[in-house]
Amino acid sequence: MQPPGSLPTHPHAHWMSADGKTMVTPNAFTADSTMYDFASNTISSKLGTGALPIATGMMPDSSKYYVANFLDSSITVIDMNTKSVTKTINLLGDYDPISGNATTPVGALPIQTPVSPNGKFMITANTLTASLLITDTATDTVVKQLKCDAGCHGVQFGAKSGGGYYAYVSSKFANKMIVVDPDPDIDGNASDAIIAGRIALTA
Repeated sequence: MQPPGSLPTHPHAHWMSADGKTMVTPNAFTADSTMYDFASNTISSKLGTGALPIATGMMPDSSKYYVANFLDSSITVIDMNTKSVTKTINLLGDYDPISGNATTPVGALPIQTPVSPNGKFMITANTLTASLLITDTATDTVVKQLKCDAGCHGVQFGAKSGGGYYAYVSSKFANKMIVVDPDPDIDGNASDAIIAGRIALTA
């Protein structure tokens, strides 16, 4: 999104606040993110992100939102009250491109990155590494990596019987959907997240 006369920003995967008052967009062409206020019908902020921001996710209380930066494999964290960037999460961790070794969770070319409805976790689909990264939103720290399928792309949450939420993950080059339980024992700690199952998407 941009004011009249500005260069096209090519907004991609926007996110609406739960109260319907605010929309945020990642602007792929201009490497920034726009916050739009519907009450005043104006752009309330426009902040720089990483390279090729492509998707967003927001806390349920609209306190902050996340922007997935596709080309530099990072997440920009934006405080919606102060309208400022508070952190950049490096999804490559300590990955060594020469040896291929890493001791931390690793994700490259992130796409969808929604926050769970209870605001505790963010799950990021990384298409190059076919991995899912789970971030603790209290600290904005990646706490778990799970294997995904080729072309890992889409993530949506759904309620889990007994409490908590499942995340349903689609991949562009696999005819199945992964079901992730980010908090199996519902203790608020995602370090024990698991793949709970898979759903075939073929007849």
